[in-house]
Amino acid sequence: MSDTPPLLLGATGFLGRQVAARVPTAEAPDRLDVDLEDPGEVRALLADSPPRTVFLCAGALPDADPLAMARLNTRLPVLLVELLPAGSTLVLAGSVAEVGGRDVHEETPCRPTTAYGRSKATGAGAALQIGPTRGVRVVAPRFFQLYGPGEAPHRLLPSLRRAARTGEPLPLSSGRQLRDFTWVGDAADAMVALAGHPDAQGVVNVATGRLTSVEAFARAVAEALGLDPGLLRFGARRPGPEGEDPWAHDAVPLHRLRALGLSPPAVSLAEGIPLALSD
Repeated sequence: MSDTPPLLLGATGFLGRQVAARVPTAEAPDRLDVDLEDPGEVRALLADSPPRTVFLCAGALPDADPLAMARLNTRLPVLLVELLPAGSTLVLAGSVAEVGGRDVHEETPCRPTTAYGRSKATGAGAALQIGPTRGVRVVAPRFFQLYGPGEAPHRLLPSLRRAARTGEPLPLSSGRQLRDFTWVGDAADAMVALAGHPDAQGVVNVATGRLTSVEAFARAVAEALGLDPGLLRFGARRPGPEGEDPWAHDAVPLHRLRALGLSPPAVSLAEGIPLALSD
């Protein structure tokens, strides 16, 4: 086995910084040094001493332009599989957005309903299909509703923190949507564990297995922040073109995670929310 250190792409992002803290030996090129949307720069990065393990946490977010989604979410995973030597492992961070239905079993075919979901599902699906032909083990942990420090400003937890600072009302959805809220540190632990597990491959659901309403999560965060609950204006935000809950799903089955002998994320909301607010 090569002594080449693991490669972590997206180390400064929400999930990537958590993986970086757990894999301090990983090479983590800055996005200003390597343009991951440029196949030539990615080839140059892997040319001299290709890693045996790659953690792919980089990607275009749901509000990115379609071209960035195509380059980062769809093409990059395939390019990495094509460039890595046989015997390598690619751990590809996945998303519930790929599924597009209530049934989120790993075996269920993906039918995403958003542009973001389609870009992620296409990239992961192609990487998983090509991997065996190249001798590259591809593991795609599928995450659901991650929360923690470093989230994008438009997401719920940062919006609640902003409302606590400004004292301004916060327009929200109805809050009835059910989500499997997972502490981002638990997600990073799962990526590292799956990378090191020789039998891990394909899509692996990573979630707590418990559903909580968006309203309950928002109220718990508001209480921890000392935010006046009267500032939470549930139902004031109009649904987007795909409806209020395009990623609705049933309780997350964790068969593959457990079959590998790995435990589901264990940090509860009572434990995780203070962690998320401590940065």
